[in-house]
Amino acid sequence: MYDGEKANQDAIRTLIRSITRLQGDFSLILACCNYRLVRETIVQQLRVDCPLPIRELVLDPKAKTLYTTIFDSLEGEMPSALMVFGLESVHNLQGVLKATNQMREEFRNFEFPLILWVSDQLVSMMIRLVPDFHSFATTIHFQVETEHLIGFLKQTTNQILEQLLDSGATIFLDEATLELERGSPLRNELESAQQDLQQRGVTLAQDLEASLELILGRIADNTTQESLQHYERSLALWQQTNNRLGCGHVLFYLGFWWRYYGMMNRGEKWEACAKATDYYRQSLREFEAADRPDLVAKFINALGEILHYLENWSELDEVANWALDLHQNQSHSFRSARAYHFLAEVQLAHGNFKTAKYIIQKSLEIINSNLSENSQVNNPSEYLRKLDWERSYHWGWYLLCLGRSQQGLGEHEEAIATLKTAQKLTKPCYDPELYIKIFHQLHDSYFRQGEYLAAYQVKQQQREIEQQFSFRPFIGAGALQESQLITNPSYPKSGDRTLINSEMTASGRLQDIDQLMKRLGEDRYKLTVIYGPSGVGKSSLLQAGIIPQLRHKNTLIQARKVIPIYQKTYTNWVGDSVMRSPQLYPN
Repeated sequence: MYDGEKANQDAIRTLIRSITRLQGDFSLILACCNYRLVRETIVQQLRVDCPLPIRELVLDPKAKTLYTTIFDSLEGEMPSALMVFGLESVHNLQGVLKATNQMREEFRNFEFPLILWVSDQLVSMMIRLVPDFHSFATTIHFQVETEHLIGFLKQTTNQILEQLLDSGATIFLDEATLELERGSPLRNELESAQQDLQQRGVTLAQDLEASLELILGRIADNTTQESLQHYERSLALWQQTNNRLGCGHVLFYLGFWWRYYGMMNRGEKWEACAKATDYYRQSLREFEAADRPDLVAKFINALGEILHYLENWSELDEVANWALDLHQNQSHSFRSARAYHFLAEVQLAHGNFKTAKYIIQKSLEIINSNLSENSQVNNPSEYLRKLDWERSYHWGWYLLCLGRSQQGLGEHEEAIATLKTAQKLTKPCYDPELYIKIFHQLHDSYFRQGEYLAAYQVKQQQREIEQQFSFRPFIGAGALQESQLITNPSYPKSGDRTLINSEMTASGRLQDIDQLMKRLGEDRYKLTVIYGPSGVGKSSLLQAGIIPQLRHKNTLIQARKVIPIYQKTYTNWVGDSVMRSPQLYPN
């Protein structure tokens, strides 16, 4: 039988003996423990049981080197022993470790035992990256009891699932918000606990395994089959235990996966959205069966959104009325505004412009009231982010609906003013399809008013947005624009990738881009001039090739950070120069 407590007591006694016997000389001790809770318990016991005082240092995540950070903290004093925490949380960990290996002999200046708290993963990294420094070390391992590991998994998964349920179908809580980004202490501990239990031959209870599978799916890339497989495994486990709440939760994320898949793969969007709709329906039924109307209210708008997208007006009318009752009972103002919007869209689809205008004004009254009430409040950053999302996304939908209603009623000037406000407020990166719809409606309004030049200009802007977000190929005269990513807070981040247009790749311009990037990286070239006849592709090369490449991953050139600025002018340089300095151009 595994006895982690006895092993830890033996390890503590070994560590205390090492500290007391190695006074006056440098010694490196790696205290290896994968779990912060266990580490804190051991440190508390060391403070009591060790006969010598142990100084403690928590590394700043921005630390550049280990040696100089320790040296500066000592201020010329030599303690009996020093314990260092937080090495695994340093941002540039590999750089710090490599610098440590290069300065390993300097550590002999520390005439005391140096205890570094590390994890198994960090020890493996040290063996690989800093073998010389690691050779100085004695490693002492601390373990955790099986029941404590299971308790940690239960507590952690319950906390994360509660966060996800509380957020509902609003802003997507990313890995950083959940403290589960790759390399984070909590994620490392979850992975270590899972591996440790597997190695000990422990089988998790089905509910706990289902919770863990949902979380693994949630932190995986939501565009991959890996994420989908975790969700499906979670659903199968919860169905076996008849856990209605768990089933409802994972069914929502299965629908979410297919909705996001349809958004990122427009060729399959209708099939994907149909699957998402079915999963969303099942999710709400499970929450109802679990007697959780509060959760139905938090997730129902996701079903309304996709029914609106699919133009399923009859079911949208039912869902919107249901949602409105729930939101008013739960006092969810922003969600109520969205439900009114769905009802207004149904009326628009049936040609009831006056009714649609009346209903959508309720949405606008709600959002205007809430935004003005909170405009002067010092809210937490996440709440401010939510307000920005409402202002730059949902508000755009409401104004578009109002503008269409006004146009249907013959109020063309009012419709133009409303749609121009919608264009100004809406962020195209949140929902390019919404932004394109606003442009399309604005073009139609201008055209009906006989303002053909304004209509033409709006059409050009619409096509530019369509090309940037890959809704249409680049065809005809004009310059290619930099590709854009969808960054709607209600969806996962689209990933870190270069934004060089596919048309640049297809036209064989990547070689030109590579050559220019190489030239920019050489100090001997102080100025680069790109010249050629009109229409050859100079502006496209810059806007859709060089600038995205320079912005990608904060490109460094000769250790200098690059900030590309695109300046476009048609000024008469020669004429301006004559006006500014006439003596340079005598008659």
